[in-house]
Amino acid sequence: MGKAGQKKLTENELTELLSGFKFEFLYLECVEEARLEHFQFDGSGFTLREGTVSSLNNWHRGAAFGPEREVRWERTGEPYYNTLFLTEPDQLFPEGWEVRDLSDFESETREFFLWGGYNKELKCWEEGSIPKALHYPLDSEKSPSPRLQIKEYSRLYWEGNQVREESFHRFVKLF
Repeated sequence: MGKAGQKKLTENELTELLSGFKFEFLYLECVEEARLEHFQFDGSGFTLREGTVSSLNNWHRGAAFGPEREVRWERTGEPYYNTLFLTEPDQLFPEGWEVRDLSDFESETREFFLWGGYNKELKCWEEGSIPKALHYPLDSEKSPSPRLQIKEYSRLYWEGNQVREESFHRFVKLF
């Protein structure tokens, strides 16, 4: 079904985690912008589509993901990041993490359309209600309507006399 773990990491520990696993895509967010990129990380920073390198501490939160795993982080203050690691059941998990088996969760794969239509002249996706060009790390010919696939894990349980829900979602792929 899947595995999950949470841990507070330093920037060096998060750098080591990102360097130690294979990912395909990257989501980065700060106050000024949010980006989807191909995952390219050399231990000192992320290589962005323009060819520039941006360090981890330039971004407030992010996620690196692919078909087998996702690591998601949020900076909580210097020098720590709250980090969530999600994998398929047959995948390796980072050493020293408390692993939670999600076999008692139901899982469902979902797809979400991303904003915009491709503008061939500007070489980017556009959406009238968004004042900035949208860049997705996809081939516009193969992906005229870009989508994000996620895997959602959820379970209902009783707590006292109330029903509670617990859920996780894992980014799987862009296409």
